Amino acid sequence: MVKQEIETCEKCEELPGDVKCSCGAKFCENCFLTKHLKRNPKHRRGGTSRTDRAWSWISGTVTTLTENTSRATYFQQDEATKWFGLHVEKVGEDLVTRLVETRRFSCLVEGSIGYSNNSPRRQFPSITSFVGETGAGKSTLIRSLICHTENSKPLEDLEAPVPGARTGTSACLPTSGEVNLYLDPDTFGTKVPFFYADCEGMLGGEPVAAQYQKEWPKHGHRYLVQPKDGKQIDRKTAVMTIYPRFLYIFSDVICMITRNQKAWADSAVKLLEWSRVGAHNTINQFALPALVIVLNGPTVENNAWISDDHEATTRDFFIAVEQEIKANAVLREMAKKHGDKTMKELLMRNFSSVYVHYIPLEGFQSLGNSGVIIPQIARLTRRIRSDAKAVQKMRAESWSLFDATQLSMVFKLAFQHLASGSEDPFDFSQCRQQVTPPITVEGHFAEFMHKCMQGSSSGNFAATASILGSCIVRNSMKLEGSYLLHPSVVFNKELKETSERCVNTKIGHAKGHQSADGGFLDDGGFVAGDFNTDQFLELVQNGVAEILKDMNKHVESNREARRLYAAERHRKLLRAIPDQNFWKVPLIYRRKVNHNGPLTQPLGWSLSPRASVCYACLFGRPEYTLPCKHVICLDCVREFDQTPVDERYPGIAMHKGCVLCGSQENKAGSWPYSMAYRPDLSDIRLLSLDGGGVRGIIQLSILARLELLIDLDIPFGQFFDLIVGTSAGGLTALGLGVHNFSVQECIAHFKALCENGFDNAPGAKSQVYGWLIKLFVPSIYKTEPLENAMKSIFGQKTLFGHRGNASRVAVTTTVGTESYLLANYHWGDDKRYLNSNVSTWRAARCTSAAPMYFEPACHHGMECRDGGLRENNPVGVAVNEAKTIWGQNVAFDVIVSLGCGEAKNPQSQPRQFFMVPNWLTHLFQTLLRTMNGNSAWEKFSSSVNNELLDRCSRLTVRFQQTREPDLDDVNAIAEMEQLATSYRFHYQQPKGNFFPVWGQPSDELEALAHRLMGSLFFFELKSIKQHEEVSIVKGWICCRLPPGTECHRRLIKRTSHFLVTNQKVHVPTLRDDERLWLEVSFHQQDSLDSEPLRIDVNFDCAYAVSISGFPMTLERLKSHWEMK
Repeated sequence: MVKQEIETCEKCEELPGDVKCSCGAKFCENCFLTKHLKRNPKHRRGGTSRTDRAWSWISGTVTTLTENTSRATYFQQDEATKWFGLHVEKVGEDLVTRLVETRRFSCLVEGSIGYSNNSPRRQFPSITSFVGETGAGKSTLIRSLICHTENSKPLEDLEAPVPGARTGTSACLPTSGEVNLYLDPDTFGTKVPFFYADCEGMLGGEPVAAQYQKEWPKHGHRYLVQPKDGKQIDRKTAVMTIYPRFLYIFSDVICMITRNQKAWADSAVKLLEWSRVGAHNTINQFALPALVIVLNGPTVENNAWISDDHEATTRDFFIAVEQEIKANAVLREMAKKHGDKTMKELLMRNFSSVYVHYIPLEGFQSLGNSGVIIPQIARLTRRIRSDAKAVQKMRAESWSLFDATQLSMVFKLAFQHLASGSEDPFDFSQCRQQVTPPITVEGHFAEFMHKCMQGSSSGNFAATASILGSCIVRNSMKLEGSYLLHPSVVFNKELKETSERCVNTKIGHAKGHQSADGGFLDDGGFVAGDFNTDQFLELVQNGVAEILKDMNKHVESNREARRLYAAERHRKLLRAIPDQNFWKVPLIYRRKVNHNGPLTQPLGWSLSPRASVCYACLFGRPEYTLPCKHVICLDCVREFDQTPVDERYPGIAMHKGCVLCGSQENKAGSWPYSMAYRPDLSDIRLLSLDGGGVRGIIQLSILARLELLIDLDIPFGQFFDLIVGTSAGGLTALGLGVHNFSVQECIAHFKALCENGFDNAPGAKSQVYGWLIKLFVPSIYKTEPLENAMKSIFGQKTLFGHRGNASRVAVTTTVGTESYLLANYHWGDDKRYLNSNVSTWRAARCTSAAPMYFEPACHHGMECRDGGLRENNPVGVAVNEAKTIWGQNVAFDVIVSLGCGEAKNPQSQPRQFFMVPNWLTHLFQTLLRTMNGNSAWEKFSSSVNNELLDRCSRLTVRFQQTREPDLDDVNAIAEMEQLATSYRFHYQQPKGNFFPVWGQPSDELEALAHRLMGSLFFFELKSIKQHEEVSIVKGWICCRLPPGTECHRRLIKRTSHFLVTNQKVHVPTLRDDERLWLEVSFHQQDSLDSEPLRIDVNFDCAYAVSISGFPMTLERLKSHWEMK
């Protein structure tokens, strides 16, 4: 906090001597300006007083800022604080209007997260918006708040608005244009960083800043603004309609600035109109902003307004404006419509609280000195923070407190909506579901009930309760000891309380009831209507009891039979819902917004497909996408299998139609629909792909050698259950796992991307004008050519959705300083996964946006950078993902980790390193230093046992030169490809007892190729019988590949024989369309139940390799048999 000077004015000897003259004397502001300077015109402000320098900095009276050339420089530097605004561009005879959102918010958040080692990685920004008429002093007031903080920095280092001119033609014009965003030094780097939004003055007009700020519209996300009634939106319209709609929604506090106390009534009317624009264009807003009206430097004094009675100014304000509700026709009509009798009631309809604050006019009479002004500024700061805290508490209680990452996503939705020109209000509840899907059982139940009864609460009342009961029964049957269930056990106290909470949700009505168009209907909070909670819960309990009664009566005590019975009954309940219209996909907005083009088609994303839970059971994670676009979980894929009983085969399920909506439209590639899943006794096959820029050609060349050795005419990605990649490895993961490219296709695409994607940005490699380049040349290479190249490779295919035989695929990316995943098996949450309802080319951009080389990728409002900043070798991430998907006790057939080459020294630090943001330099330096992935591999291999390590293959090459190639060295691609094609990989001898290879191969790649082929076979358990201390195991060796295909024929032909506990078993002759059911049996003493049992396959070579899941213990086989 700036300290008060104790010296008094040498002229009046009453007020503090804030101003030190060049002659050495100290005066109050009034005496210095009106008396001392008149007598001594050659004197000037001087001295080193912190207070005096602060006042000079705040007001802009320092000499350098008043000179036109310096003001131009300040405006140009202040351009970096631009957040969003309207930009009109003339194209020939036409005007193109866009709403432009810059990276300002993202940059501030990233800086706050990386501010110190103690800065929280999850932060909840609070925005205070400053609005008011032109010339009211918004910019100067924000400068005051920034200057008078505990966390004092040198004034010249503080970012703050350029203050308005006091003389000349500029004094009559707005100073700041559009909306700028500034940080509060005190809270920067904390859990709740405060940001100040400086909004262009309400009167509009061309601001002074516009003369000097020309670059910002070129470097943001641009949303085409549709004409209104055939007319283009102008600056004044944007100030009065677009800006209020956005700031009202997302601000915790609105500061309305006015100078003239005599025009309080006019200010109140303008304020109501401004807030009405925001309030009536938003529905389901969970918390209203607080309002602070600042009487900023009026020509009036009132000692009561600076007294300990903090509400004195507020009371005087409402007394002054009270008659306006009768005199003003607009206010009178508003009050009549809603039954409001006072101005406070009208304002409280749009705000959570109203407070009026007074700041004296500098140099005016007795209160216009720093001894009064500084404490009033400090009081205003405290009030803003306390009001913001109260609003954030309301947001938290209503599940709508967004962290920085989520806010960025919601901002994007809001900007798209504003630019669309839609008359529909912005629906906060829909964007909340897009950003924060429920992650609790309570949330899942509430989401499903809301969906079922949204348009037909009475018609679907009983059916929804029955389905909820059925879901509870089906889930309870998955638990151990669930052979015979009682209703009181299934629908226990915890589930009853959960169900009761979810049907009594009371959020989203902070402004009272609103119609769908945003208009207010009535006062009050949530109204349940004729929804009877007790009756609903009773129906749920009755449904549970009825299902269990029928099951216990008609189904034998076989776990599998009971699960299938419950599933079939559940299918009938879903089909019996009276009103099925809720399954249809509603559009969030009416049109799709193209960043740079016209509005062309209905918006592609919708609420129906993106569910936080499988709607077929309400407990599983939605993962498998059906032809109708609904998504269900793995358990429902299996339990709703409609394959005829005598044709069923492990690892494959067939659905004749959607279990949810009943769709059975018989089109090519539609219904009936087959889905492959991992057989029960098979283990995980994992591929991990390092990042490395153009060095990605090395891992592709190694994969090409494997593909050639296998030679089964099968998409290479189908050899793996999970593929995780970073950067260049992420691109390969998407190509192999999502698009089913062959390795040769991936190589061709990779070379094309390197050829077309590295297009130099103008001036990026210049060493001159560093700060200017850093502001407006964000990367060495252009973004558009790279994105066009990616689009030509990946098209518009959506990432999310586990389909057919496709692998599960995840790519790493970095948001701020944290690592996240984009996965085709996870919708996204607010913790580990980003929203995956994006095209694969966008996911490719997110994982490979290396700082300095390329701009960050925008993903739902977040800035994503190269995943290698945190996880360049993602093998540890991949193994942890496998545990997340399949459980902590998951076992692996094979873990393949592919690197991008190593040398004695890492690549050199690029000359353009200054372009990397300061908070990111450490991560980027670490990436360059550890690009070869060795440290991550050593960390992983030292943390696992020999049994798992024997399943791992780390494949990379050693460069002949001493320094690793640069990640953008496209000229080195051919040489690296040749090196990887001829490199020799030696087989590593196993260290444990559960080794996957029986024999002594010499070549690691050949052995790995055979192991991947062996993993296509698996064991299906038929029975385990006990004879004294010996277990007799019977079952079948099966094959994952479909019969009648070339890959199946080749595999069977190349299979010489199987070794079942070292006993040779030959493959029978199969018809072309016949599946492999090779019956085998073996014995094992119970005392050896933890020893390895082997089933191996020989491909006519000197060694054999394990089939999937083997070597296996008798203990695991028994556990599986008990669960069946």
